[in-house]
Amino acid sequence: DLRDLWIEGELFEQDLQHVNVGSMAHMGVSAYPGLHVMGRVSFVYPTLDPATRTNKVRISVANRDLRLKPGMFATIHFDAVVGEDIIAVPTEAVLATGERNLVFVRLADGMLYNREVTLGARAGDNIHVISGLSEGEVIVVSANFLVDAESRLASAGAMAGMDHGEPPTTPSPSSEHQHD
Repeated sequence: DLRDLWIEGELFEQDLQHVNVGSMAHMGVSAYPGLHVMGRVSFVYPTLDPATRTNKVRISVANRDLRLKPGMFATIHFDAVVGEDIIAVPTEAVLATGERNLVFVRLADGMLYNREVTLGARAGDNIHVISGLSEGEVIVVSANFLVDAESRLASAGAMAGMDHGEPPTTPSPSSEHQHD
C-alpha cells in the first residue's frame, strides 16, 4: 500500500538544530515539476554519517493519488525558526575565501572595507550572520568577486611579474645575429 509513504532525506550537520520530530517539510519531486508535497518529520536517525557530515531524517507523507513512487528523488525544505532579531544577509553578499567569510561594508566616508563574519544557518537565499556586522550597516550584495579583486590590486600596487611600461619592440630581421 503506497497511500502513506516515508521519504528519507539527509540534513547537513549544522542544520540538525532546526529540525525535530514534528517539523513540517515541503517537497518537490523532479518527476512532477510544480508538485508540492507536505509532510512531517516522523524520525531523526540517531547517527551522523562521518563521510558526508549528514544525518538522515524520515518524513511521513500522504500519497492518496499514488503519484509518488519508491526510489524517486525529492528536494526537501523545512520550516525552521532560526531566531528573532537576527542579522541575515543574502548568501551572495558573502565572499567565502576558504579560510574566512567576508562581506564588504560601506562606511560613512564611502569607502568599502572587507569585514570577517561568522555565519550561522542558511534559510533560502539568506544566511544568518552571528557576528561581524551590526544592524543598519550597508553592505555590497553582488559583484563581491570584483570588489575583492579590485581591493587586492589596489593594495598590491602593480601585479608582480608584469611590466607596465611601453610594450617591447620586436627585433627587425636585419638586427638579428646570423650564424654561419
